[in-house]
Amino acid sequence: MIKKIAILVLCFLLVGIGVQALVKQLPPDQWKQEVENIDNAIKRLTDLRDKELARAARRQNDGDRLQFQSQNLIDAKRAWAEADASREIAERYQQEIDQLQVRRANLLKKHDIHYTPSSQDSG
Repeated sequence: MIKKIAILVLCFLLVGIGVQALVKQLPPDQWKQEVENIDNAIKRLTDLRDKELARAARRQNDGDRLQFQSQNLIDAKRAWAEADASREIAERYQQEIDQLQVRRANLLKKHDIHYTPSSQDSG
């Protein structure tokens, strides 16, 4: 349980710092590398978001199952709280993804490259 709390705190800190800060703005002549860095960050964040959503679904299911066992009601409430926390983390990841997509689109527009996000890019 302590390990899970530590992971949640780390995720909150990572998202709180802002992943955009981890994708450094490069000089204008290295814009292609910056776009690639943004794409890699989006991919990592998408994976993290999806893992959090899967964790939330599992914990929600655990809580839904446990609520019908009177001796496990506290465990059910804990599972629901963990599911809510995972959904919040996933939402913060999505916000970072959205910001990075805007930054990428602006870079591409600045260099006259027309970009249409694919369904894979959006959450």
